[in-house]
Order: sequence, then structure tokens, then C-alpha cells
Amino acid sequence: MANREVVDRDFCFDRYRKLQKEYQTMLIGIDETGNKLIRDVLTGVPYSENGRKRIGKPPTLLMAAPGFGKTDSAVTIASAIDGRFSFIPFHPEMKVSDLLGADIYDPASGSFYFAEGPVCTSHIVLADEISRGHPKTQACLLQVMEERVAIGSRMDSVLKRIVSKITRLVSITDDPEDVRQIQWIIATGNPFEQEGTYPIPEAQLDRFTTCYGIDAPGREDEKKIRLTSVYDPFDEKRSPRVKKVTNLPEIYDITSFIIRYVRPINQLPDDSANELLQRYVENSRPKSKREEERRVSAPVELRDFVDNYVKAGLSPRANFHFEAVARTLAFFRGRNYISVDDIKDVARLVMPHRIMLKPLARGRNIKQHDVVKEILRLTPMP
Repeated sequence: MANREVVDRDFCFDRYRKLQKEYQTMLIGIDETGNKLIRDVLTGVPYSENGRKRIGKPPTLLMAAPGFGKTDSAVTIASAIDGRFSFIPFHPEMKVSDLLGADIYDPASGSFYFAEGPVCTSHIVLADEISRGHPKTQACLLQVMEERVAIGSRMDSVLKRIVSKITRLVSITDDPEDVRQIQWIIATGNPFEQEGTYPIPEAQLDRFTTCYGIDAPGREDEKKIRLTSVYDPFDEKRSPRVKKVTNLPEIYDITSFIIRYVRPINQLPDDSANELLQRYVENSRPKSKREEERRVSAPVELRDFVDNYVKAGLSPRANFHFEAVARTLAFFRGRNYISVDDIKDVARLVMPHRIMLKPLARGRNIKQHDVVKEILRLTPMP
């Protein structure tokens, strides 16, 4: 178990490399996805809980066709960090109680007891094919992702009526010995299948810190997938198995160290990275009285493009997520400050899923990634 006094830069890189190794043992040819997931689990994003700002794990949205390793990726990371993992397959008949828990009647005692659901008892929750869940079910994750609090209902044995039950999903203390320190939501989606699905609400999309896909492995890597023996029916010990290379207290300490080590973006002598982030956020928003005054850096070509195709751009909340991911990326690139290159690279992870398009954009087959590409291409450097 890590001790905050001995956690340093070398310790963080050692755990990072070990997590990479375990991921690459189980999944071949998608190393970049593994790097992004590992950086996500080591990233600290600010959130509000009970009137206090705290640090939590960034919710992640993986969008890829079936069979590309979304579930295996989440399971591998969860096993390597020794966290309690829950796999929740979303479907239209799913109820809120399937996620948060429900009161169960005990005939022996003649009373009810509350059985907590997987969201309340797991450190890593995989919401598989989240778009297949009914909007009512999806909505129960809104507060879980934003405040790390789950609100369910239960039967009060004294009052004999249904009352709200609030469950804190992250420990309210800062004790590194407390193993319930993280709550990481990973949701997966299939961008190609529309039948039997519900759109993910924009309010929920904005709560996901990052969203990215999984590319198909290269030709040689795909050959390796077929040729590599994933199991031996006569010797189970020869089957690849993820090793526990770290634990939740170490993840907590590494996250805290990265936050202390990398300087805040608004306190750097060179304001280029901070200004570029500001320009990206402003230039993603369509024309309005306020935005027209703020989009001073956007050329006319970019303004017209955004006004024509974008219904809503990035919210102020995106600023926190933008800087949090850029801080972790800068750290593992060997720096204690965020650069403009970090901002550019993080933009592709943080921006696309937050942009709402107009019907005209869909009619012309313009995607969110196309909008982000234009913003990055046309926004001048500070």
C-alpha cells in the first residue's frame, strides 16, 4: 500500500508502465486506447459534494463497434488496480433499482432490508451499451457522475413509509487507508446501431469527461490475435491472467501527486496554453450576443461554420475536465506544466461529445469530430 510520503515521480511512472504491460498482455493492437484509459483512472476531476469541492475519477465514454475490446479494456484495468468491478448490461426493461438497489422483504424477520445495487458497491462500473437503457434508467446516473452520490428509495422500518436513501460513492474522508476512494463510471456505446436504442441525453454527455473510440488493430497485430493462444484447455495456469500491479490507495496517492506536481494552467508564466483552451471553448459556441463579444480570436470562416452547424458548444464545466486531462497527459510526457500541444491533443478527447449539432449538419453528414477538426485548424495560436 502506498504511503504519500514515498510517492514520487518515479513511483508514478513505475505503476503507469506496469498497468500498460498488463493491458497489453490481454489486448493486442489497441495500446493507445489502453494508455487513454490508464490516464483517465489516474486523473482527478473536481466535483461538488455537499457544498465542498472534491476530486473524483473522470467518467469515460467508449464508442466502438461490438467486438473491439471495450468490455475487456474496462475489466483489465479494474483487475490490475484491484478494484471492485461491476458489469451492467443496459437494456430497455432495466429498472433504476437494478443499478442503485432496492428493498427486499425478509419473510423470516417480517421486515425489509435494503440491498445495494452495483453502483453503490463497486469502484469501477461498466455501463455496457448505455444507449439501450431507457432514459429513466440513464437519468439515475446523472447525479452519480456529477456528485458521486446515489439517491435511491427504501422502506423506513420506523416510519413505515418510503424514504430517500443517499449513498456517498466516494469516501468523505481523505484517509488513504480507506479503500472506497474512487468511483469510476465507464460507459460503452455502439455508434452504428440505432434500432432499440435511446439517445444519451445531452446533460449526461456533458458529464463524461472523455469520449473516444477504439481503432481496429493493425494487420500484424490482428495476426497475433489469431495466433496467440489465449487459453490451454489442459493447463489453465498457462492462460494469460491480469496481475494486480497496484491498488486503490496507490491510485488515490498518484492522482494527488500529479495534481500537486503539475502547475495549474492559470498560474504559468506563459499564458499560451490557458489562452488556447479559452479560445477552443469560446469558438465551439454558436452566435449569441455574449459569444459575439468573446469570439474575438475566431476568423470569419470559423464563425460561419460554427453558426451554421452547431446548436450548442462546450459548457463552462468542460474547462475543469479539459485541464484535468491535460494535466495528467503533461505529467506522463515528463513535464510539470501544461503546454499548447497538450491542449490540442486533449481537445479531441474532451470536445466532440459535448457539441450539439443542428439538423443541417446531420443532413450534410457533418459530425462532431469534423467541427472539432475545424476549430483546431482555424483557431489561431495565441
